Order: sequence, then C-alpha cells, then structure tokens
Amino acid sequence: MIKSKKSQPILSVLGLLFANTIFAADSTQTRYGAEFVGDTVTPAVVTVNLKNLPAPTQWKPGDPIKEIPLKFNRPKDWVRPQPAGRGFGFDALAQKQVDAASTFGTDPFDNLLYNLDGAGFTGVNPSDTNGDVGINYYVQTINNSSSSIILIIDKSDGSTAAQFVMDTIANGSGTGCGGGRGDPVVLFDQFADNGPGEPKGRWVFTEFTSNSFCMYISKTHDPLGQSSSTWYIYEFTSASGGLPDYPKFGVWGDAYYAGANESNRQYAFDRDNMLLGNPARGYQVFTSPGLPGFGFQHMMPADADGETLPPQGAPGIFMRHRDGEYHGDNPPDDVLELWEFTTDFDTPANSAITGPINIHVSEFDTHLGGSNFGDLSVPQPNGATNLFPLKQPLMWRVQHRTIDDKQYLVGNMVTDVDGNDYHGVRWWQLERPAASTNGNDWVLKDEGTYTLNDGVHRWMASAAMDGDGNIAIGYNTSSSSVFPGMRYAGRLTDDPAGTMPRGENSIIEGSGSNSSGRYGDYSSLNVDPVDECTFWYTAQYNASSNWSTRIGAFKFEQCGCQLSLDTINVTGATVPNDNQIDVSWDDSATPEMIEYRIYRSTTMGTGYVLIDTVADTSPGTGSTGSYTYNDTTVSGGTVYYYIVKASDGGACLTSNSNEVNATATGLCTLAPTFAGITSASNNATQSCSITLNWDTANSQCPNSVGELNYSVYRSTTSGFTPSLANQIATGVNTNTFLDNIGGLTSDVDYFYVVRSYDTDNSVEDSNITENSAFPTGPITPQPFDDNLESYTTIADAEAAGWSHNAATGADDWRIEIGDDHTNGTGAAFVSTDVSSSSDKSIITREFSPSATSVLSFYHKYNFETSYDGGVLEITVDGGANWTDLESNMTTGSYDVTLNGGFGQPLGARRAWNGQQASFTLIEVDLSPYQAQVAQIRWRMGTDSSVSAGDWKIDDVVITNSGSFGTCDVPVDLIFMDGFEGSPPPP
Repeated sequence: MIKSKKSQPILSVLGLLFANTIFAADSTQTRYGAEFVGDTVTPAVVTVNLKNLPAPTQWKPGDPIKEIPLKFNRPKDWVRPQPAGRGFGFDALAQKQVDAASTFGTDPFDNLLYNLDGAGFTGVNPSDTNGDVGINYYVQTINNSSSSIILIIDKSDGSTAAQFVMDTIANGSGTGCGGGRGDPVVLFDQFADNGPGEPKGRWVFTEFTSNSFCMYISKTHDPLGQSSSTWYIYEFTSASGGLPDYPKFGVWGDAYYAGANESNRQYAFDRDNMLLGNPARGYQVFTSPGLPGFGFQHMMPADADGETLPPQGAPGIFMRHRDGEYHGDNPPDDVLELWEFTTDFDTPANSAITGPINIHVSEFDTHLGGSNFGDLSVPQPNGATNLFPLKQPLMWRVQHRTIDDKQYLVGNMVTDVDGNDYHGVRWWQLERPAASTNGNDWVLKDEGTYTLNDGVHRWMASAAMDGDGNIAIGYNTSSSSVFPGMRYAGRLTDDPAGTMPRGENSIIEGSGSNSSGRYGDYSSLNVDPVDECTFWYTAQYNASSNWSTRIGAFKFEQCGCQLSLDTINVTGATVPNDNQIDVSWDDSATPEMIEYRIYRSTTMGTGYVLIDTVADTSPGTGSTGSYTYNDTTVSGGTVYYYIVKASDGGACLTSNSNEVNATATGLCTLAPTFAGITSASNNATQSCSITLNWDTANSQCPNSVGELNYSVYRSTTSGFTPSLANQIATGVNTNTFLDNIGGLTSDVDYFYVVRSYDTDNSVEDSNITENSAFPTGPITPQPFDDNLESYTTIADAEAAGWSHNAATGADDWRIEIGDDHTNGTGAAFVSTDVSSSSDKSIITREFSPSATSVLSFYHKYNFETSYDGGVLEITVDGGANWTDLESNMTTGSYDVTLNGGFGQPLGARRAWNGQQASFTLIEVDLSPYQAQVAQIRWRMGTDSSVSAGDWKIDDVVITNSGSFGTCDVPVDLIFMDGFEGSPPPP
C-alpha cells in the first residue's frame, strides 16, 4: 500500500481570506478550489476470517484506566466568551412536550425486539459507542486501550458472531493501520451495488491513528463471508499531519464525507474507487470558520439512509448549531448552519464549499455548565462527579432520507431546558423537494425539545427516521437520584408537531455512577435496511462505576402499513358481574383488518397495556357489526380505562380509539405495592446471623381491613426465583427480620428477596429486588496505627499490607525520609503533581470499622491551583466501587471544586487543592461502614499540563478497627418472631 502523504495545499486568495475570517453568520458565500488535496492511496487488500481473530483482552480490576483528553483547538488569539443573557424562560418547545406527555394518549412503543449486552468496559473513558445494521448483522464498535473493539451480532438470534480488535484486520498489510487508536465509526453503505443477484451494501469501519484515518471497506455485504471476507484498507494521513480528533463519517452519492475536530476541517474521500478496491484519488479538504466560544470545532456530515441516494449532483452536507447568545449576536437568532461541499476529484479547482445557509429555529441554550470547554454539568447520584454534556457538536448522526417527493434531514443536540443546567434533547427535521440539489431549498419542518420536566437529565442522543417518516431518539438519562441509563422515545408522522408522545421507554436503567466525567461522546441510532422500520440503538450506561454498553432494537408497529385506516369506535364499558367489565366496539370498515387489540390502563389517557386480542369475524362490516370483550381479570374497587385498535396482523395498526372506563365491583385481587428489601447486614456475632430491613408496603385495595405481612426468601445464588423451596419465613409483620436460621455458614454470600402479601386476599407481590450479606464472627481488634517510621522504601510498606497503583500515568507513590509529621525528619508517603494526566492511589490493607471507628491522618500538599488535587475514598466491595469520604469528615475538608478539563481524571469534583504548607489533621467518621470489609485510598488526579509540588501523607490511624472472625452455624429455631402470624399465601 502507498500511504497518503501530506500534499501541498491549494489555496486561492479568496480561500486564504475565508479560512482566517469569521464571516457574519447570515452571509452565505461560495469558495472554489479545495484547500488541500491528499495523495492517491492504493489500498492493501486482505482476506481474513474475522471469527478467528484474537478476542479482545478483557479489562479486570487493577488494570489501568485512562481518560482520553479533550482536544481543545484554541486559536492563539482566543478570548473566553461572555455569553449574553439567555433571553427566554422555560423552553417553549419543552413545555409543549411536557403538555403532550400528560394529555396525549400514547401508543406503547415498548416492543423491544432485542435488548443485548454490548462490548464491556475497556479501561478507557469515554466509550465512543456506536454501530450500524446491515442485511444479516449488527456491528457495534467502542474505544479500547489501543485500537477499537468490533462486536458483530447475528440479527437472526442476537448471538455474538465475532468480536475482535479493529486493527488486527490490518495485520501484515504493511499499513500504519496496525496502530489504530480509537474514535471509531462503523457505517453500512446500503447503496453500494455488489452486482446482479447480490444484496446491496458494504461495511465501512473507521478509526484514527496518531496522524491518519484508517478506513476498512468490505468487498461484499457480509462482513464474515462463508469462511473469510475480503477488505480494502485505506490509510489517509490527515491534512494537519496530526491526530484528526472526533472524526465522523457520512455516506453520500459522490463521496464519503467526514468532519473532524481538527481546526474545523471537512474531508471528502473517493467513494467510487474505494468500493472497487481501486486506488483512491486524493481526498479533498475545506476548512470552515470557527465559532467564537468553542475550542472544540466540528461539523457533522449528513449520512444517507433509505432506498434512494441523494439526487445526482447534490453536494455533500455538513451541519452545526449556532447559539446567538453563546457565540455572539451574529445573527441574534439561534440557527442551524448548513454547508454544502461540492467535490470534483479529477479537478480539485472545481470543488467548492458554500455556507453558511442558516435555518432559523426556536431558541436553544448551549451554555451548559459555563463557558469552559470541559464543563461537567450532568449530575449523578451520591455526589459523584458530574458528566460531560458535549454541547459543542451536533450529535451523531445527521441522517438524510428521501421519502416520496421529499428529502429530509434529522438530527439533534443537547440544550438547557430551563436556564439552570437542566439537560434536554433538541431534535429537528428539515425538508426540501426530492429532486432538489440546492441547499437554499431546505426549510424547517419540525422541531422539539424532549424532556418530561421530572428532574431527569436527557442528553448524548441520536435521532433517526424510519422508511415511513416516523422519528425516534435514543439517549442517556441521569440525575442526582437516577444512575446513567438508556431510554428512547418517538413520534409517528401524524402526531402533534413538536412532540414525541410515543414513550418514554427504557432499554436499561443504570445502577452505578460513572467514575469519570467523560461520558459516551456519542451514541448511535440506525434503521435496519431490510425492513426500513426497525431502529437499532447502542450507547453507554452504568451498572457500576465502570461503564457498560447495551444494544436495543425496536420499531413502531405501524411502520410499513400501506392502508388507509379508520379509528375504531368503542361504544361502552359495562359491569355485568363482580370482577368483570365488558368492553364493546363497532367493527372496522377496513376489510384487511383481521383482529382487535384491547388495551387497558388504571390511569386515564396513558399507560395502556395490551391485555388480549379478538379475531375479526366479520371483516369490513363497519358500524353495523359489533364486538364485546369480557375482561374477567379486573380487581374490585378499581377504575379501568380501555382503548381498542384494529390490526391486519402485520404493520397496519389503527390509532388509539376513544377511551371508555368503568369501576369494577367484587373482591380486590391486587397485590400490595412494595419496593422490596432495602438492606441486609452482617451482625458479626458468634452465631451466624444477618439482619434484613425494608420499607412498609401499601395495599392497593380501597377497602382493605387486613394487615400486610411479609415473606422472606434466601439463596446462595444471585438472581434466584423466590419459591416455597427457598422461603425461610412468612407472616412477618414488622419491617425487619433477623436471619439466624440453621444453614448460615460463615463468610458465605447470602442473597435475599422479601415480598409482601395482603391478608385480605392472600395475594403476594412479585418484586425481585435483591440484597446480600455474608455472616461472620465478632470483630477481633486489630490496631491500625501506622506512623510509617519502619519503612525506608515503598516495598517496606507493601510488605505491611499497603498497596498503590496508577489507573492513568506513572505510579510514583514512594517513601521519602526527612520531612514528616511524626518527628519532622522521618518517613511519609509522597506522590508528585506532574504535568501530564495521571490518576494514582495509595491504599490501606483490608480492615473492619466498628461503630466507633475514626480515621485520622496528617497531610500537606502543593497542587496546581484549581486544576490538580487529591481525594479520599472508601470501598467495601473489594475495589469495584469507591465512595468519596468528604461528607464523613469531622475535622478538615476539601478546598475547591476542580476544573474538569484537560484530562483531569477526577473531573469537576471537590478535592484538596492549592497549597497546604504544614501538616494538617484530617479526621473521618467510619461508623457508617461498621462490620464491613473496607479499604481506604488517597487518590491524586493531575491534568495534562502544568506541574506543581507533592502530596505527603503521614501518621495514619484507624481507631477501634479489627478483622472478622468465623461465626458458628446456628441451630434451627422452632419459634421465631413472625411465625405465629398468618399462614403463607397458597
């Protein structure tokens, strides 16, 4: 292969002026002549069995964790902007969405076809999760510690077909692509023609190296082939000769277009020849003027989907958003900027860029977290670091699709809903005639801000439109009480403008806070080219302090329907008997309808659940025919709301009918509402025992006179199914239970589920909330009083049970003699504030705090003011999760909230910072962690520039701590609290 070399730029005088000027935003100009043209690149051609490539090395606790620095392309004359006032209150589009969510009868749109684990944590933040879907496979890709990971999923059953590191495809190819570094994007080019009788489509895998783009083009639609597949590997040296940060690619008719955070460059690559495996003509580059206020400069290319390419001759499209208040009042309104890239690979002087073409939209607010590039503003629970909103670029992707007589562009970005850093998703839809190639023909068709005003932040979204014109968005969620998770919502083409009333639906809820403020960087929503209906969404979420990824697939039931449908008329709901409601409706007038679907809710206007299907035995009769459904699963005293839809058994499903309701009579058959067990704790007594606690359940029966009791289930296996075989108690009528029943063994993990049942009707709830603990004997006092004087090297401390590591950067924890607290000339732990990104810790041995344990130590420090610092954390699960201890400090506290940018691994969190010249006492109450196996770490985080002094730690004491003994197996107790209560439910 001939690697692309840095060519001479082609710049006209006009081009030079354009490249160094920020034009008035309403001034659309055209500039001719590509600024830079790369060399012709001949591909390496490899044939490989992707299934046989080595599986990625799995990250494990103790392995390094690194954070990819934010690349800040700050011009030398850059001045931090002073944004104008917001100028508006609560986002009007957001209010429209909130009103729609509370009043519009929504279709469920919760039919997850797949909900799969994606690739796992790789020790790198952020994950850069994205994917695309082809004929037989879905492909996901994420960041790795070196080259990106590729995960290939078989669409037929959701199984993993292959998983490998991207640059291993290039082994032996003679290219620099064997040194891939991440920021991956995967595309399925569904328009590529593979010849007669062959399905269309090619796979395009991309990532960067330190100075180039690597693009892998499959020879066919099948990434695996029968036993192997052939790939064309192209390596293009970037126009700057440096790392082309945040590259995003799009499929277009005449090129693969790409934008990068590389002084705002836009690229065009020779798609025609790359699909043939021929030498690719030199790529072409234009550089657009930057936006004031953003050091991160990027424009997103449009990526074509559907059955039809953009019209021949249509220039490639790049887009970004301009916030008038943030970027200066020029123009004063908020706009979407559209730029057109016309490419002539044979005569680069004919190539041109035109823009900005401004699409005026409703006011949005990108001033999230402040004016700093790396501001972290999305909250997480338990005081964890805030997360990066990525307010600078439009989010991946800007999707292009042609439907009938119109072309559409769909995209999104994050916005501040209320002016107080409340994150929502601003989505938008543009349209122009199907045959048009003129950028000035684009107009705003629809826009909205997705939020439910429920305190949950929504961001890091991806938007797409299916083949019928229905739109969906997938996004992350988080708040001070909601761990980072993944949800989605959508709208049908005839839903009220500016709203997404279909949803909200969860793919997966989080159960942990991310340890890094860097989050996601992008997610990906793509439409299946086989049916042009199924959305595939992948993103990052958190099950622990380390991220995970998930893949969900879903569709609108109505997608693909070609019939004109009438809404069903429901004529009434009656109560003929106790615990029965009859629902009646008129027949559909559409002959193709074969069944009716009955939906029920206990909330007026929303929350409908499909409860049954009735066959249409008189197709097309209309209002002269009628049907009645007998609902015998209702509970006495409850009001039920019903709607009915007609279906052809395929894609055609009518909209919601009118709603009817009735109040059921008879016995209440509802289970109590109960959140389940809240805690399980070891009692550390000689006889093995564990104490369980839970909050009070509530009866759903309006006239209940009986009490609510509880049953306790126990297993040594997590995720067990509660049954009589593992029930250890029932009839418990308090909110606590002492498990000292025979069978408990010291140091064995036990898992518990608690369920409530109503003694009026003997109906038990079905929660599966689980908590666990392991029993031990009493804590044996084991003094922790370490003045470090017996150590001369860090190896001496390791021998005494201390440990140390660096998740990022070099581990320089050491013992220094001559400046300590004990006597002024003795030993102390020391680590240095360096001028590179690092995350390094010194960690105690395991110990068990008691109800009176207090940690004390002395320290002094010299950290770069505002940027570098130290924190104190505790773990009680072997290091899987760490909790900050500032809230437990009784003497001393942190100094400031750190600046979260420049690769600072601690993010924007509170820490010790600045200069503390003399040793100072810190005391920490450890009683909340009594009777648990704990470790404490002193953790230093430094950013990628400016060094300072050292952090010194000495005289570490933990009072009244110890180690666990072994408990005795208890004998079975014949009588215990609760056993005299009501019998268990049948």
